Amino acid sequence: MPARRLLVLVGWSVTPVVAWAAAFLGGWVGARVGGLFESAKLGFVALVAGAAFGALLATGLCLWTMRKISRRSRELRERRSAASLEGGKQGAEGKSSA
Repeated sequence: MPARRLLVLVGWSVTPVVAWAAAFLGGWVGARVGGLFESAKLGFVALVAGAAFGALLATGLCLWTMRKISRRSRELRERRSAASLEGGKQGAEGKSSA
């Protein structure tokens, strides 16, 4: 299996799990912080804010890491350069026939 397909498969599988785990951890931290407030509404807001922050942060980091890995992949760099060379040839042919 080419590296790109494997990376996409792993990325699509891991990203939701990482986001869920981070939301759970963020919610736990938010609940701990929310327990310090006397108001139940403020505690609930802290829980939701912690969960949302954790999920967004983890998803962003996961996607950033996947992009970083894909840029370092030798196979993907070769495919990109081959595609750009083919695109250049087609563009030159299109201009000469116009």
